[in-house]
Amino acid sequence: MTRLDRAVCAMYGASFLFIAYATVQQARYGEKWAVAALAFCSLMPLVALIRETATTRTLDQSRAMVAHAEDLMGRAEQVAARATDVALEQACCERWWTSFATDHDPTCKHQQQQGRAA
Repeated sequence: MTRLDRAVCAMYGASFLFIAYATVQQARYGEKWAVAALAFCSLMPLVALIRETATTRTLDQSRAMVAHAEDLMGRAEQVAARATDVALEQACCERWWTSFATDHDPTCKHQQQQGRAA
């Protein structure tokens, strides 16, 4: 929760307390319809406070999920990069690439000798 969120929640709490105090004073010295109206109005800051804290929690959870997803994406990219590196290390010559890994250049160290093939 940021400082601004805390300040807004404090203002909601203060407005609730002020309206509740006004409700009590109206109940002691004033009209009954005004008491009902002030009691209803005192609920609005409470609803706003609850919504503000719920929104803040939801935003915090969303930020945590985004950070986790970015971490997973970073790991997936690392795995893909490693797989590419392994494939490139296993690729040995130009003819191997163009012949779909069936033939090697004459100077390739991975070339099999003709006499050993049985």
